[in-house]
Amino acid sequence: IYLALGRADLPDRPLAERTAEIAALKDTAQQDNADRVARFDAARAAVEAEPERVSNWLDLAVAAAD
Repeated sequence: IYLALGRADLPDRPLAERTAEIAALKDTAQQDNADRVARFDAARAAVEAEPERVSNWLDLAVAAAD
């Protein structure tokens, strides 16, 4: 793995010293996921409210693909 991903010019970064960074990344990922779910739910509700509008279906497709 080191041969493919490692870089000798970078300093050591022990996992124990990166717990705050890891927690922040995890929180960001959870927020991003919540935002995606909210966009999908809003698009689905718009389609249910006005199924004849093509733009609602396109918004739903984009939200589903995200």
